Amino acid sequence: MTLDISTHWDIQGEIVAVVTTPTTWDINGKYILKNIKTENYAQNNVRFSKALRAEGIPVSSFVPPKAGGNYVITQDGCYAQRAGKNKNK
Repeated sequence: MTLDISTHWDIQGEIVAVVTTPTTWDINGKYILKNIKTENYAQNNVRFSKALRAEGIPVSSFVPPKAGGNYVITQDGCYAQRAGKNKNK
């Protein structure tokens, strides 16, 4: 994991790999950081989450990066950070 989360989000903490997937990390047990690979996938993820939330299905909320939006684009792909499980805004 080469992404410095404090550069992009107002969150400090240890990034711990989630064993079940090489593209997901836990941050302090409160946040999930996900490498989504492409911006198109990231946009679809945002739309899908909003549609689920609109139907009353509890899904975790995106934590906006400092620059705004829902994800960060890097050379390694797009990264989205979410509040822990089922934490809706």
